[in-house]
Amino acid sequence: MRAFALRILIAAVSVSCVLACGQTPGADGGTGGGMATGGGTNAGGGANTGGGNNTGGGNGGGTGGGTATGGGGMGGTGGGAVTTDDAGCKVYATWPNDRIYGRYIDDLAERAVGSSRALLGDGGYSVFNVEYFYVYNTPLPAQVVYDGGVTYGDCAICTTAFGNCSDGGACTKFYLAQQGTVDVGRVGGRDGGGIFTATASGVKLVEWEYVQTASVFIDRAKDGGECIIVNTVAIDAGID
Repeated sequence: MRAFALRILIAAVSVSCVLACGQTPGADGGTGGGMATGGGTNAGGGANTGGGNNTGGGNGGGTGGGTATGGGGMGGTGGGAVTTDDAGCKVYATWPNDRIYGRYIDDLAERAVGSSRALLGDGGYSVFNVEYFYVYNTPLPAQVVYDGGVTYGDCAICTTAFGNCSDGGACTKFYLAQQGTVDVGRVGGRDGGGIFTATASGVKLVEWEYVQTASVFIDRAKDGGECIIVNTVAIDAGID
């Protein structure tokens, strides 16, 4: 388990923001990075440009190929079809990214993050992340098979996602992978240079609560939370 000071959720989930998406850096007695609760749904429906129709509520699904059904907080543009399975999880045949990038985050939980951002039809975005924590010194290349029981405080290579993100950098939903396979090929050095490469297949992420203060630590699936399944995503980007 990462030490108390290392359980800090500060993810770079947009091209320009590091301390963002409803998180605050951990400090003595301070919040150690829980996602802001909230969300709600937007009235959906209607046709989007690029060849796909959206039905249902939430922040909708994709444009530019395929259809999106069902509500929820995740969505995107381009890529393959977006459907909903029997458990209510939104399923992406291919993660509909519009930008891939890497970040080196020099906080107490020192790590490199490879991210794939998907724009939403309402002007917001979602982000799929693979996070490599240097403290574990995991040899690369490495394959991680998630089979349930994963917590954010314990994973050496964490796969996460943010949903309902605004242009200002605030995100109301945080997801953590519980099933699937992620292969990490290369992670740049701690000087912020190099390349981050990873691929993921059949990854199921569930909405997650991660909160840390001097007296409270929460690291668990959100009761009644959403879930998403990403069948294919690839990240190959330089690390800033």
